[in-house]
Amino acid sequence: MRTNQSQIAALRISGCTSIRTAIVLAAAALLACTGRSSSAATVDSAAAPSESAEGSGTGHLHLTGDVTVDHDFAVDACQIAPPGAGLLSGYHMNSKDGDSTIVSLAVVVKDYDKDGPYSPADKSEEGQLNRAMATGDMGIMQLMVARPNSPMPLAVMLKPTSTFVVTISERGAKGDAEFKDMESPLSFEDIDLKSGEKPHGKKVSGTVTWSCGHIDRLDPTMNKAVNSMFDGLTKNH
Repeated sequence: MRTNQSQIAALRISGCTSIRTAIVLAAAALLACTGRSSSAATVDSAAAPSESAEGSGTGHLHLTGDVTVDHDFAVDACQIAPPGAGLLSGYHMNSKDGDSTIVSLAVVVKDYDKDGPYSPADKSEEGQLNRAMATGDMGIMQLMVARPNSPMPLAVMLKPTSTFVVTISERGAKGDAEFKDMESPLSFEDIDLKSGEKPHGKKVSGTVTWSCGHIDRLDPTMNKAVNSMFDGLTKNH
């Protein structure tokens, strides 16, 4: 079972992304049918001078340790909604799909309400699982990178001993995450029968920096509608 944890993580992350997209579209349709304006429900394009209606942002991933990566990436979306535990609540940054090195990268700060530093309150495996079940997000950072000569991407996750600080600035337009001792799920390749040490996954430290091309600011009414749909979906399945 341990050899499939990276695959399970990939399915969880991609599944959450699909659910999020579907619910947003459904909520937008619902609000349109009730006569609410789409501009109030989805985007406040004049909220910050650094925002633009078009264009992707950029970012950089730096990993050291058992896996080393130095890679620029495109930012697909930055989104801000009122803080809370809902699916789209708080601050979200996602890398653009189709990157040959970064399979998936997202930073999610559920309690974001102003610029500044944020750290996860609960780094235990149980706490992260509870968060995933309640909010649809696997943690403050979701990261999977491709590996040379391996068909399976490497998922990197928080451990109780990890440190993680993400600093959001310029009203959400920029971010900087610094982390230490994150770890991949244990696989057969990590087990050395000749070693007397307890086996563990691949440990990495590093940074993620990004600048948003534009920011979607979710109206509280839209956020509430999406969260209600997500709650109904999770309760029925």
